[in-house]
Amino acid sequence: MELVVKSVNPETLKTATLVVAVGENRALGKIASKLDELSGGAISAVLKRGDITGKAGQSLLLHSLPNLKAERVLLLGTGADAMGDRAWRKAIAGVIGTLKNLGGADAVLALDEVEVKQRDAYAKARLAAETLLDAGYVFDRYKSTKAEPRALQKLTLVTTKSNSAAVERAVSEARAINMGTTLARDLGNLPPNVCTPVFLGELANKLGKEHKGLKVEVLDEKNSLNSAWVHSWPWAKAAITRLG
Repeated sequence: MELVVKSVNPETLKTATLVVAVGENRALGKIASKLDELSGGAISAVLKRGDITGKAGQSLLLHSLPNLKAERVLLLGTGADAMGDRAWRKAIAGVIGTLKNLGGADAVLALDEVEVKQRDAYAKARLAAETLLDAGYVFDRYKSTKAEPRALQKLTLVTTKSNSAAVERAVSEARAINMGTTLARDLGNLPPNVCTPVFLGELANKLGKEHKGLKVEVLDEKNSLNSAWVHSWPWAKAAITRLG
């Protein structure tokens, strides 16, 4: 899944789904208020009906609002106070869960206004990016029938110009983390007759060649005990001597 960062007014973007925040007691932030104004009060009308109150984790999908370039608008409840890390991740996971079940190929997340406790723009964006990328994981290597490609291919995070560099860095680092966790999950899902010690050693050497700053030492059966365990734990050598 492609994850990009843009510093633009979200209402100007043509997208399948635009995600915006709604606070507790139907409080509209700057972005949602602008969309409401452009749509002739369509969002306010929905809120007055009580379909969503703005509690953290709530969501409501609106279709074909007038005068908007977005085909759909997804309202995300963010509560009255700043969200904690867990609540923020849960909210983002709920958003991506909804988006994956839609037919749109892309979506725009305009959630820069949401406050997360003790998190600046960088940390908040990285938590969101990690959650979004993790949601795209699929392991179907041994399935005879592969899962159909998901319609959702691109996510855009909208932020301010002042936060753009920090959010870009957050997304870049989230991608790197996701590559590592994806590899770990793949290895965990491989059967033991494939993911053998030899297989892991060869993979480690390959990673060492691909990344100049990574030093690799593969221990074989002959020297692994002496060079790794015994040297790290001096008491182990004495114990082995007593046993044998």
